[in-house]
Amino acid sequence: MGGEEDVKRWVNLWGIGEARCVETVAAAKAMRAFAPRLVGHPCAREGRGVDGTRTRNVRFRCTAEREEYAVVNFYHLVDLEDVSQEAELHRRFCEKRDLRGRIYLSPQGINAQFGGKKEDALDYADFVESRPSFRGLRYSVEGCEGHAFPRLAIREKEWLIPLQGGTMDLPVTDPSRRATPLSPSEWKRMIQHQERDGRKPVLLDVRNGYEWDAGHFRGASRPFVDVFRETPTTEGIEEAFPELKEAEEGQPILMYCTGGIRCDIYSTMLKQQGFDHLYTLEGGIANYLRDQGDDEEVWNGSLYVFDQRLATYRDKPAATGCHHCGGPVVPATHINCANADCNWHFLCCRECREKFHSCCSTECTHADRLRPALERGGRYERLHEYADDSSEDRWQRGEGTRRRRRQWRARLRLRRAQKVADQLHGLGLSPSGESFPSKVGDQETSAYSTGTRHG
Repeated sequence: MGGEEDVKRWVNLWGIGEARCVETVAAAKAMRAFAPRLVGHPCAREGRGVDGTRTRNVRFRCTAEREEYAVVNFYHLVDLEDVSQEAELHRRFCEKRDLRGRIYLSPQGINAQFGGKKEDALDYADFVESRPSFRGLRYSVEGCEGHAFPRLAIREKEWLIPLQGGTMDLPVTDPSRRATPLSPSEWKRMIQHQERDGRKPVLLDVRNGYEWDAGHFRGASRPFVDVFRETPTTEGIEEAFPELKEAEEGQPILMYCTGGIRCDIYSTMLKQQGFDHLYTLEGGIANYLRDQGDDEEVWNGSLYVFDQRLATYRDKPAATGCHHCGGPVVPATHINCANADCNWHFLCCRECREKFHSCCSTECTHADRLRPALERGGRYERLHEYADDSSEDRWQRGEGTRRRRRQWRARLRLRRAQKVADQLHGLGLSPSGESFPSKVGDQETSAYSTGTRHG
């Protein structure tokens, strides 16, 4: 950042006072000088320390300062009056910087996962923290190799996360209406304390089912649905989380997700439904693993992330085995089925990826619209990237394509659900004692029949 020139630029672009600009530029310089000494420490919430002094963000570097690229994650729940104006300021800031990712703004705040050149990523984080609405922003920074996202999207949303019925009627911006956050060390102590007392901890995994497959806290059941947006918000909550039925009166209910936003928002809904003694993991799993390290006492597997890395702690096997053979999956990354009309997101070992040509089943290997096999796993490009002159019509999206995709998914859903159920029963981790139908038909439905679509 360049002194007087930067101050004038900030004043012209964002209309904030010159005194505030000078303060922000000076603070950013001081933080940059101090940050290299903070390697290995998680970021801290804004507040008051034990000595009464004011605390602010501490950037976490998971790699050395020589890293050129970084991934940044944060969310901030706050009432925003003019979302469109706020979003335009963010677009103007980012348009001349090498950033890619997802930045969502809504009347309830901001949710961002993005990356790029490290200096650009940190400049944007500084900018967001300087905005009056986002004072006290808590964020994390991790080094990476190259861009972790394909493109940049800054969007105005009705709500920050997808949930049945939306979240506009939930008091998510009021901290007193959300669950009580626990630091990673407090979280671990509470789990171990209940285990010593002979009680099974009540752990709610508030994520997608395929995230649980990559890694989860020991004792947490697989989410009732594969897609978080289908998590019940009114009727069926106790069916989705059987642990709530089994909890003793006054027993703590521990909720966790990747970064914390899904827990914070879903906890407001649970409070409205009359559930008490709710606790969330501050900063989510990502913060826990940074703080506690490779902790196998209460954590099992790797961590699924929503960028092109697909997982962190990749050297650890996934918590569940390969979809085909049940063997260990290292690195613990998911792939999408090569059949474009299936696109199921699943764990697959290297040998089975080659054997089934990146497909989830033998049936999919004979599909009409097969994309090239993924040699190293990961995600596919957009559909039109695989069209050629001879087969262009086959790759267009139309009513015929949508109908074929619906039929294909209907044939595969229950078969996949049966396989997942068999794996869970084999591990003794079934979320409920329900039986599954033995035959798969196009018209059959099941609570577990929602196929995972990602990519």
